[in-house]
Amino acid sequence: MWHSTSKSTRGRVLVLASINTDRSLYVDTLPAPGETVLARSGNVGLGGKGANQAIAAARLGADVAVIGSVGDDESGRIALAELKREGLSTTLIARSATEQTGTAHILVASDGQNSITVLSGANTALDGAVVDDLFARNAAELSFAVGLAQGESAGSAIDRFALHCQDVGARFVLNLAPVIRVDRETLASADPLIVNEGEAVDLASGILGREVPAQLDVDGAMSLAAELAGTVSRSLVITLGGDGAVAATDRDVWHQPALAPERVEDTTGAGDAFVGAIVAALAESRSMRSAVALGVTVGSHSVAHRGTTASYPTIERLGAIALPTQSQPVAGS
Repeated sequence: MWHSTSKSTRGRVLVLASINTDRSLYVDTLPAPGETVLARSGNVGLGGKGANQAIAAARLGADVAVIGSVGDDESGRIALAELKREGLSTTLIARSATEQTGTAHILVASDGQNSITVLSGANTALDGAVVDDLFARNAAELSFAVGLAQGESAGSAIDRFALHCQDVGARFVLNLAPVIRVDRETLASADPLIVNEGEAVDLASGILGREVPAQLDVDGAMSLAAELAGTVSRSLVITLGGDGAVAATDRDVWHQPALAPERVEDTTGAGDAFVGAIVAALAESRSMRSAVALGVTVGSHSVAHRGTTASYPTIERLGAIALPTQSQPVAGS
């Protein structure tokens, strides 16, 4: 964990993380129901949205600690070693004696699109009571600028984590992927709440009590973000793949275009790269506009390379990449 003698929390990120082993197979096309296809190649590596996002943030200079759970198995030992190698603190990661380390099975087509199935495994051992216990036993050292959670964690764990973030004065960021049930107070404290297009539609349909178009163009996403920001959450970001992202606060809404990569190699984990970049920027007290611009840059870099965390750039590599230009906001503050 962090040294308790340091008073500054700048740059510190605490991630409530899902941790998996990713087993990826690269195919020409994704199989139809009942179809068998042959893979061209494959690999095994560290994964889980939380672990991915934590690594993305650390590579961009954030000081990252992880709360999580892995199995008492070889996959768990490999996951812990990989996180440590990336410079992340793993002292708050538990070892489950009853559940195996979570596993994600990923198919990646030649156009970069993917299909993912996740067995949560030891991640399910991380609930609200465990989060409370971790904060109680480590209160002296748990000071951080930004707390990050994802929908791959239990709803009770996310709810308790959000409350602890408020208690220590940390900014709470929630990537509700997938969309799961959490307390309305948890959503209301998210700054920002980050979702992709499909997740935004699912979330908004349930909260607004009316139909929301299943497909969002940039204008539709901006309109929806403006409606939800400041009411459902403090701020909101909707990712739009190749169209970049839209973001909204209670006073402002804007579109952040993405850089177009020369080739889309693999979209797996690009959203996690985006989220990790945002929290790294926010932990350094950068503005939301700057954070979202960095996020789309890192996401665009990720899809041009194969693998999940293997595609994430370091802060040194980003120095050679120009940030995309911003479009004008719809409403200024």
